[in-house]
Amino acid sequence: MFTDGVVKQSTVWCFIRYRRCMASRRRRNRRAAASKTPPTRQTSQESKRPEHRKLWTWVSIALIPLLLGGAIALYSARLALNQAGEQEARAQSGANRAEDTRLARFSAVLARVRPAEHNPTFFWVFPQALSDVSVAKLAGPSRQWWETEGEKLPRDRANALWEELDARKRELGGVLCTWTDVGHQGKPATKHLVSLVGNRREKVRVVDIRARVLEKSPPMNGTLLEYPGQGMDDIEKVAVDLDDPSGRLTTTTADGATRRPLLDEKTITLDEGEEVGLEITAAAGASSYRWELELTVEHDIANRETVRIRSDGTIEGPAFHTPAWKLDDTFAGGVYEQDYYTYALIRER
Repeated sequence: MFTDGVVKQSTVWCFIRYRRCMASRRRRNRRAAASKTPPTRQTSQESKRPEHRKLWTWVSIALIPLLLGGAIALYSARLALNQAGEQEARAQSGANRAEDTRLARFSAVLARVRPAEHNPTFFWVFPQALSDVSVAKLAGPSRQWWETEGEKLPRDRANALWEELDARKRELGGVLCTWTDVGHQGKPATKHLVSLVGNRREKVRVVDIRARVLEKSPPMNGTLLEYPGQGMDDIEKVAVDLDDPSGRLTTTTADGATRRPLLDEKTITLDEGEEVGLEITAAAGASSYRWELELTVEHDIANRETVRIRSDGTIEGPAFHTPAWKLDDTFAGGVYEQDYYTYALIRER
């Protein structure tokens, strides 16, 4: 609109200038005709000025539209460039809003959860008493079979056999556990690998992380299967004592003497798609617990959100389960220990 106005004004100005020049010329012709005297020859000093004015008039008529046209073209190009930039910015803004809408359908932090290795010593604890026949089926192939036939199996098939045995134990209500020290006190514990993944365009910062207890129950005393290792467990770097009402995740020093809140020692920030892994050891002594992880996160400066994570990585899946039990307790179904040489489960008491 501004460009059209400039063009119209320049055109009108040139037309008015032309009309004035033509009117001046007609007046001179009329005066010459009225006097009926031939025009006298002007001196060079007198003739220069009118000719100069005439030349400047025609130069003005010719150049000014060109200059205006150039200025208009330059302005139009700049305007078009600005409009293109604004259109691109609007398109990008629309794309960002669409992306934000898509991401907002899910939590600011997504999670993937899987069992961690419980080496070197681990246990399977069951809420009920198992018969000797059931325990024998849970033992799996003998060590001799593994060293002869098992060696011929592809690695994925061998792993599948172990996974089938673990699945059978879980069907009977068994829980895979380990033993850990919490404040110089031994407690049964479960281990979980939790991968946190950012799910916002902005950077997501975890400002609090804790275990939220959903259910408490008495310690288990059904059946205990022990798989001894050849060493001691390392001191856990990230742990939670479920007997502590705060449920705060903590880290430990090299000697295990002091524990501090995890986020006092480690900052967790996540870009979109970025993944941070935590190996969490959850200990229970007084009671058995079903629980979930609760994260408080911030993104886009002011937005604060609570994210809950269960054992399958979702919000509404089965809760984490950490049973309490005692090594010297009396188990209704007995205590079995795996024989190192045969892999058979031998009843100890």
